[in-house]
Amino acid sequence: MYSKSRQHKKSKSGSVQIKVSNDRLQLVFSFGGKRHYLSLGLRDTSYNYKLAQEKAFEIQRDMDYGQFDAKNLDKYKVGVSLTTVEPITPITPMPTVLGIWERFFESKRIGLKPKTVEKYENLTSLFAKIGDLPIEDTIQVKAALQKVTTVDRVRDGLTYLNAATEWACKHKLISAMPYVGMANEMPKPR
Repeated sequence: MYSKSRQHKKSKSGSVQIKVSNDRLQLVFSFGGKRHYLSLGLRDTSYNYKLAQEKAFEIQRDMDYGQFDAKNLDKYKVGVSLTTVEPITPITPMPTVLGIWERFFESKRIGLKPKTVEKYENLTSLFAKIGDLPIEDTIQVKAALQKVTTVDRVRDGLTYLNAATEWACKHKLISAMPYVGMANEMPKPR
């Protein structure tokens, strides 16, 4: 460590001192009857020690001129800009009903019979009517479907959404299968 060979002068009471803790530089001082320890975030090197001295002089000057703010010590930290920050993970939008449905439909389209393709296209039109609702908001999706179509078509839509979310979960597009059993909760056809 650099500081072991360094001679520290005894400082007058109330002045800012530089201390080393775990190979890191700290400023220690008293203000307003309280003892303050300010870690600078700097390793104990000769260059960093000079930076610490500058900050110590700055704090002492602010205390002497009545400009010291004990509540906001961030302005005295040297290493704040040197600390590493966790990378920001971009927020990916929640998949929508229509988005998952269209991807599911496209993945199945090649093997479907013409009548089934027609049914899937009708379901695409139905899901387009409810807007960009998140796929995992099952209650809102069910309520929106009930507003735009009959009970039988809602049941049908929920059945196919269950298949679509099962496919999406398998392909890691979503993390759960929220439509399991929802179609069975609908009133039975007469």
